[in-house]
Amino acid sequence: MLRARTRGGDFFFKAVPVLFAGEPALTRELGRRHPGRAPTVVAADAERRWLLMRDFDGAALSEQDTDAVCDALRAYARHQVEWIGAVDHLYTLGCPDRTLDALEGEIDAVLGDTPALLPGRSEGLSPTQLSRLPELADRLRAACARLRGYELPPTLEHGDLHPGNIRRRDDGFLVFDWSDGCVSVPFFSLVPFLEVGARHLVEAFELAELLSTRRSATTASRGTRKHAPAGNGSACFRTS
Repeated sequence: MLRARTRGGDFFFKAVPVLFAGEPALTRELGRRHPGRAPTVVAADAERRWLLMRDFDGAALSEQDTDAVCDALRAYARHQVEWIGAVDHLYTLGCPDRTLDALEGEIDAVLGDTPALLPGRSEGLSPTQLSRLPELADRLRAACARLRGYELPPTLEHGDLHPGNIRRRDDGFLVFDWSDGCVSVPFFSLVPFLEVGARHLVEAFELAELLSTRRSATTASRGTRKHAPAGNGSACFRTS
């Protein structure tokens, strides 16, 4: 990544590795389709995987600012909603297929790649951990089946969404660094927010689960069938 200061403003040049070959085309399309919510691409070379973007303003997003985090997630969710039904276009832009079917199909290959798990090394898996891999595979397949039951439509997924990849602007939020952009389950983007230690979001999920459980119990007692609880237990994740 190089930064160039010019009389016409600052620009960023990014040379993308093969692993993220779809980033130039995807970023360009997002900037065109969502002006102000994604970087403005001045030029892109898909063959050489080069990307030239205009600098963008905005303040860094603090994970401690609960209101801002929730607003940013709502803005990002609107991003995803707008791409539902247009995943074929995302594929033509070079976005990898990381839908549930694709991910489930990789479970055995990933967990069966013993050399990559570094057995016998301090940074690798222990014999006990290796022996539990079949159990983990079963749990992952069960999780895929459970998530598939919600019939969530595949859509645009950032793949590495965290406060450092979001800028708060006067007119909303801008999301950048789409290296891991793909087609997948929309809620996967929430995971990094939890991993960076945003305890308030963890508590929101716990509260949402508690409320959903109580709501389901109340509904069942009334003899009314409802869908299983999803993500609407917390106002933080409403898109409007």
